[in-house]
Amino acid sequence: MNKIVKNNSLKEKKIITHKIQVLFLVPMHISFDSFLNPDSNSRSYKKADGKEYNSLATDLPLGPLSMSAYLKKFIDVDVKLVAIKKNNNNNCKLGG
Repeated sequence: MNKIVKNNSLKEKKIITHKIQVLFLVPMHISFDSFLNPDSNSRSYKKADGKEYNSLATDLPLGPLSMSAYLKKFIDVDVKLVAIKKNNNNNCKLGG
């Protein structure tokens, strides 16, 4: 249910009276080829089979976190973040 509030200015403000829900889905940010064939200047690790693999970054997704903070400053919002990560066995897992 939305309410329209009149104020002294010429514009009317629309106030949302229910909580908005936002879901951010954050996929992996490196390609599969980059994972299998890391650049010489990237972080990588060597497995028991002797092959070298790109190390997956576990950094926080700063873009969605910044957008969440901005939204929460101005409106009543419930934000969820799902980060999709890949483990060393080529399986995807969800983190949050």
